[in-house]
Amino acid sequence: MFAAVFLVPSGCIWQLCSRRKVFLAGVRGFLLGLVCLLAELGQPALGLSDPCQEWNRLQALVRDGGLSAGEARQKVVELHWELLETFGKREHAHRAAFPLEGGSWRDLGGKAGSGFVAKGYDFYQGNRHGGHPAHDIFFPDRDRDSLHDRTGRPVGVLAFLPGVVVGLNVGWEPNSQIRGGNYVWVFSPSMELYCYYAHLKDVFVQVGEWVEAGQRLGTVGRTGKNAHPSRSPTHLHFMCLSFDQGGMSPYDPYKELVQLGGR
Repeated sequence: MFAAVFLVPSGCIWQLCSRRKVFLAGVRGFLLGLVCLLAELGQPALGLSDPCQEWNRLQALVRDGGLSAGEARQKVVELHWELLETFGKREHAHRAAFPLEGGSWRDLGGKAGSGFVAKGYDFYQGNRHGGHPAHDIFFPDRDRDSLHDRTGRPVGVLAFLPGVVVGLNVGWEPNSQIRGGNYVWVFSPSMELYCYYAHLKDVFVQVGEWVEAGQRLGTVGRTGKNAHPSRSPTHLHFMCLSFDQGGMSPYDPYKELVQLGGR
């Protein structure tokens, strides 16, 4: 076997080197411009610290008891300011949408918002937390197939507020102890709220993706330790937490839900 050898005149070599320098300078200029553009659009640049991915890793650690409360709170505070710095200028108007497609305030569990129970809840207890600082939103599904009885179709989960996806869980299996099943966390910079949508079947978004109010995040399912058994009616578990200097305190959006779901 013979190796192919190409002889290149010295003048051509100089030209190739010059072109290579010009090409590399152009690539560097393009990458610098891309970084600036992403920063202007409120998106983290490739290769730089990504607060959305960091928050996603953090929420999984907190959920699974992988960090002490003190360590987790310190990291929540750090990432919160990074998220505000990166995405805080993205919103221009306050918009909101009822989080269950085709739903109304009449589909909320309990009476007059009584399903919301903040007492006993601590974000930093993860999967072991108490309380129920959320509203469960139901739809007719007698045969427990995650399809609306009247339409025969999946029911969409909609973003309550504009924001950026900072956490999710997908691929939940019935033997998993994760209470939320498949879920999505969305951070709203204007309200400094972290909105949590749990018991999803399908998830349509990715960490770092910006979503508008009313955008489909996924569909309602029956995932989660307590939502999966047939005794549990099919519902969306919707929770909002206020940053509160790292306290991640429950926020009750009942009045907003009644107003938005007033059909």
